[in-house]
Amino acid sequence: MSNIDKLIKGLEDRSTSVRELVELDVRAVEPLIEVLKHKKFDFNCPICKHTTVQSDTPVKCEECEYNLTYNHWQTPPWERKLRGAVQILGEIGDGRAVEPLIDLLKHKTSFIREKAAEALSNIGDVRAVEPLIDVINLKSYVTGKAAEALGKFGDVRAVEPLIEVLKKSISLEVKNGVIEALVYLNDVRAVEPLIELLKNKHDREKVAEALGKFGDVRAVEPLIELLKGDDNEFVLDALGKLGDKRAIEPLIDIVSKDNWVFWPSVYALKNIDKGLVVELLIDELKKSNYPENVLRALLEIDEESVVELLIDILDNGTHKKIGLNKKEMIILELGRAYSSKFYNQRKGKYNERLNLDKDENFIRIIEMLNDLLKDNEFGENAAIILENFYSSLAIEPLINALDRFRTKWKWTDRGYGSQATNRAERFEQRIVTLQTEMYSEQIYSLTKEIIKNKNQ
Repeated sequence: MSNIDKLIKGLEDRSTSVRELVELDVRAVEPLIEVLKHKKFDFNCPICKHTTVQSDTPVKCEECEYNLTYNHWQTPPWERKLRGAVQILGEIGDGRAVEPLIDLLKHKTSFIREKAAEALSNIGDVRAVEPLIDVINLKSYVTGKAAEALGKFGDVRAVEPLIEVLKKSISLEVKNGVIEALVYLNDVRAVEPLIELLKNKHDREKVAEALGKFGDVRAVEPLIELLKGDDNEFVLDALGKLGDKRAIEPLIDIVSKDNWVFWPSVYALKNIDKGLVVELLIDELKKSNYPENVLRALLEIDEESVVELLIDILDNGTHKKIGLNKKEMIILELGRAYSSKFYNQRKGKYNERLNLDKDENFIRIIEMLNDLLKDNEFGENAAIILENFYSSLAIEPLINALDRFRTKWKWTDRGYGSQATNRAERFEQRIVTLQTEMYSEQIYSLTKEIIKNKNQ
């Protein structure tokens, strides 16, 4: 027995890994194809070690009559071997395996049929298109896998058969596979049948996602209609991807309320006409019962221009004219917008270190938050925002906040579990960290200057 044959035999008891045979590449193709063609397999009796050769799992050993029937949760060795061979051939991607794999699409074991469809999808040979189309007409889990494979082939011959499958009573899992295939094929003939599926609540998530990817504006009105009864975040995401102005008004209506899909609505608005959306949101401030929500949406959609606008409004004292009765609320929202910048920096979303110490708007916001520390109603929230600013400019305001926590607020944050962390101690730690960073940067800059002067 050759080394390759031994490795293939090892698939039965998992002593051989799939990766070992994949690494052999084309040398393993012919022996593995023989496994696919082979109709009989060896079964070793665990009692007398006698080998029985049959085309399926034997009921009893021919020698000692030991019951060899496998329980329903056990995979017979012959099936493990066949599954492994199919998977390996799919990963190697050799065209010689296409015809034997097509034959396995008719295998009596559904998992083998499924693996064969996946393998054919990986190989990408057009000979598999027609056989896979035949498979999708079967009402089984394999239909979904065959549909996904057809989608990856990109052959438009599969569009109409896939649409026909959607009209049948099939499981959600199979339906998802068919929808995914239609998205891959990106044929507009699928749009109307998908819109019809929006009526079924169980299909809505996958269908809305698919319609967003198609980008066909025929889906806009049906998706907007769904917002009246069910604020589904996938529907909102689809409307954002479609980018149609008809969606602006219903989306702003959601933003201006206290709604659990607030942020998905904001992100959807962000993808439509930014200028128009900002203009309409500013008008909405005067009417909304939740102006802080509208304010957050504005800052998320067009932070740069909205920050300057709000700072001018605060400096001019005209905040009440746009429906914002408390200027403190504006200051806190401006602070939270900049706080999120530092949060994104810590999460590694920026390539370079965030340095806002020369940003005029940031300097002005720190000044306003520092002044707000004296306010009994809003001072504590201002301090918590300042705590998230990783900037040397925040040191002095944090020291002021520390004094307030010690003398006025005496508030304790319970933290996680049974540990209780005093807020004042956290502020002390943050101040020390910022001071250390500031002095380190100053020393680094000074050292560079000294080296530069010495080399001249």
